[in-house]
Amino acid sequence: AGTGNTMRHLLDRGINFLELLISYHLSLLTGRVIHRGMPAAVGMEPNNTCNLRCPECPAGLQSLTRPTGFMTPGLFRSALGQLSPCLSWITLYFQGEPYLHPRFFDLVAYARSQGIVVATSTNGHFFTEPNVVKTLESDLNQLIISLDGPDQESYESYRKGGDFDRVLAGIRLLVSERKRLRRRRPRIILQCLLLKTTERRLGEMKRLAKE
Repeated sequence: AGTGNTMRHLLDRGINFLELLISYHLSLLTGRVIHRGMPAAVGMEPNNTCNLRCPECPAGLQSLTRPTGFMTPGLFRSALGQLSPCLSWITLYFQGEPYLHPRFFDLVAYARSQGIVVATSTNGHFFTEPNVVKTLESDLNQLIISLDGPDQESYESYRKGGDFDRVLAGIRLLVSERKRLRRRRPRIILQCLLLKTTERRLGEMKRLAKE
């Protein structure tokens, strides 16, 4: 039954993707908006709270004009129930730090159980040993980690309240455990914003990322 469901989902998603592709090209040809199909990829924000105070982020600065809080697992499952037959990809973050969500790994694991690719982004301050294990067990596909500088001085010029050494130690632990358990996921991407404090230090960042 599990294999049958997987094949049906793959077929549904393939047909949906073709409908989206055909709609796109018909719109280009006719100059009119023609849309068929359901979203193949969506972004969902598990929470809009953060532990840092980055100067361009309304969540960190607590200047959001919408309520702050956490998405409930029930709402998440309901949304996926409507979208999952055609959904292939979820970006599970927006303006908050997803690792602050108390049920974040449950959300990831549920989406993965539906055969959906899950990507998220973090400031990397919560890679404790238990969270590293949960990250790997959740089968998360892609993990973007913000590391804006090769040392504390450059890093905290934007990541206000951030601890460079803590983030780096957490990344090393995550990579080490992924290697020890012989897992391929998550794919880890180190993200460095191009700022005046980092634009001349990208060579250092690349060497650090390779290490």
